[in-house]
Amino acid sequence: MHRGHGYLSISTTVSNYTNGVTIMKSIRTIGTLAALVALVGSLSACDGMSRQGRDTAIGAGLGGAAGAALGGSALSTVGGAAAGGIIGNQVGK
Repeated sequence: MHRGHGYLSISTTVSNYTNGVTIMKSIRTIGTLAALVALVGSLSACDGMSRQGRDTAIGAGLGGAAGAALGGSALSTVGGAAAGGIIGNQVGK
């Protein structure tokens, strides 16, 4: 006698997986937006900085936000910030 439990458990599993993926994407989006808000807020502190220092800070902030958006891990965020800081420093020369 077949009760159909196999179909129900598969659809429930797929539904739970889809909901989990949606939640993770939402968390990533919120994190990226928070990083961008922090970047914009920190740019107001650049008034007394030299042009090279300001460009380094902006590059690090943008690189960190890009790393977080693309990679989604702490390592990609730090790597993006480091690369952006180096690029910003060289552009500011």
